[in-house]
Amino acid sequence: MKRNHILATLFLAALFTGRSHAAAITLQLDPSNGALIGQAGETVGWGFTLSNSGLGFLLVTDTSFEPTPLSAFGFYTDLLTPQITAGPNFLVIGPAPETPSLTESFNAALQTGIGEFTLAPTAAGQVTGRLVMHYSLFSESPNDPGFDPDLDTVLAEGRVSAPASINPEPGALVLFATASLTLAVIRKRIHTR
Repeated sequence: MKRNHILATLFLAALFTGRSHAAAITLQLDPSNGALIGQAGETVGWGFTLSNSGLGFLLVTDTSFEPTPLSAFGFYTDLLTPQITAGPNFLVIGPAPETPSLTESFNAALQTGIGEFTLAPTAAGQVTGRLVMHYSLFSESPNDPGFDPDLDTVLAEGRVSAPASINPEPGALVLFATASLTLAVIRKRIHTR
């Protein structure tokens, strides 16, 4: 019996290698172009849709923004992994009895979405990269009582990504200071004539 289970696992592993599992797993960000705009010091974030139309069971292990931006620009926080691993069961994306897709909007207060980016107070310029979701793929659901990670792992470290960017825009205080300075220069020129 155990020999048959091992052979079935090896067959599924061969079935999932290469491109066969990658094409079945998709990540779409919200906004769809992955571009966010925020003011310096503000926290912005991405919603997402994650789909798995393959035969395997996907479990997110973490998310990241790559390449890692300089700290002078801000920092990324993974919001998805704590949701997927919370509670008595894992949130597994895959065939029945699990869910084949998950869609979630970004909400800073509820800490939902794939991730958030907190812009540094002095952030300037654009940061471009990719939001990367790292996952493991299994032949059995990690929520199944008979799940054995040693036997049921098909892919230990997979990844799917989407382009993402953050553009800081000047805050109202910066705009007000710039306008005030411009008015002061104009007044000085008028009074010196």
